Amino acid sequence: LGIRAGAFEEVLGIPNLSPWGNWVQFLQGKLRSVAWPDINNQVFYESDDGEAWSALTGLVNYAHTPSDYTVLGARLIAANFGGGTFPRISYSDDAGVSWTDGTGITTGITSSYTGFHHSGSNVLVFLSGRGIWRSTDGAAWTFCTGTDDYGYVSYPPLFASDGAGTVLFSATDSFTGYSLFGRSTNHGNTWSERTYVDAGIPDYSTPRGLYWDGTQFVAVFHRDDTGEWQVFTSPTGLDWTPGILVPETPASAA
Repeated sequence: LGIRAGAFEEVLGIPNLSPWGNWVQFLQGKLRSVAWPDINNQVFYESDDGEAWSALTGLVNYAHTPSDYTVLGARLIAANFGGGTFPRISYSDDAGVSWTDGTGITTGITSSYTGFHHSGSNVLVFLSGRGIWRSTDGAAWTFCTGTDDYGYVSYPPLFASDGAGTVLFSATDSFTGYSLFGRSTNHGNTWSERTYVDAGIPDYSTPRGLYWDGTQFVAVFHRDDTGEWQVFTSPTGLDWTPGILVPETPASAA
């Protein structure tokens, strides 16, 4: 359950109902959702009660489907991936009836994994192979220096922020192959990086969750060397303290 300020309220995310998952949002008295009848098209729907749905127009006939959405006040923002003139970030001020492409993001390179995050007045979006970009309105986007080598380690990409300006992003370095945390202390405007090893986390760990619990950052890792799960905590996102190891639960015992 996620609630955002403004006219949009995200009420439910429903995974595995479409190629990239599905979502339901509430706007101006109606439920909104989206579905992909095929890989090249997507259709927005609205409903008064969640039972009878009517189709709206939207991001149709794009070369590839939108891969993630977020909201900023009454504005709906979508990330679209692919090659050629992609990726592009589009926004809608009428609940998905019409769309306008944002500016600032260069095109021509495939970016197939995306993820949004909010920190302060910034909307952040990760585009795999393209780094992290920021915007205060969802229309004009600026590249976040120092993130161009970031590759993804999970889908959806993992962000977490403490509400005071520190933002973490779990990534890999596309050139060295090292796993790392990207870290910003100004709501994502500028970034530095710290490898898992330097942070006290074994490099052969795969992140599966990244959170702020109100007092500290919490990261959940799958230990690829032992097959176990381990939780690490950090108040700043710099140095991490290991927690207990939890054995992998056999599927037959789940």
